[in-house]
Amino acid sequence: QFRLQDANESQVLLPELQRCVPVSEPVFHQKIIAVIGIALLMVQYLFRKKSKWKWNQKSVARGQPVGNEHEKKQVRIFMDGAFDLTHYGHMNAFRLGRSLGSYLVVGVNSDESIAACKGDPLMKDQERLTMVESCKFVDEVVSGCPYIMTESYLNYIVDKYSIDYVVHGDDPCIVDGKDVYEAAKRTGKYRSIPRTEGVSTTDIVGRMLLLANEHQNIPRKP
Repeated sequence: QFRLQDANESQVLLPELQRCVPVSEPVFHQKIIAVIGIALLMVQYLFRKKSKWKWNQKSVARGQPVGNEHEKKQVRIFMDGAFDLTHYGHMNAFRLGRSLGSYLVVGVNSDESIAACKGDPLMKDQERLTMVESCKFVDEVVSGCPYIMTESYLNYIVDKYSIDYVVHGDDPCIVDGKDVYEAAKRTGKYRSIPRTEGVSTTDIVGRMLLLANEHQNIPRKP
């Protein structure tokens, strides 16, 4: 038996089919049998092509990906924060967040929303945006995000950026007695990552103040 992979192989199959016929048969009969054999192989080839086309059409109708079956759906992650005095703890959070998917969108809280919830940031909007954009784990940055993620804003982010999961550290994020990520948790899209211990913006600011105080108390030579 011979399987036709392409119509162009008919020229190769003809001699093979002819050899399958006993030599004692007339040449005319050999040619007829060869033509019939090629026709049957062509029908088989076209039937397989049509069946594959119908399967693809069904996949499209069901919303399933068509093409390489090994191709994976892109999983999009959203993280947000102030990211003031961006440090390695933030970078590690981006790394862990992106490991939960394949595309990381990071929202940077606005100066106004940070000031209203936890005090004025040291770095301004554009400075913090630039720092986050420079991280290799971040694929896209959203500016002007509110510090408290309301349900309407969450729906806006999920719809506009096709977000699968909202990610934050496992440390509590409470403002006025309410969980900042309550809306995300209600939708089942919330995922947490371990917080990087030993570093925080508050800690860095504290170190700077201590060093500044020590510097001011150093006795100066007359």
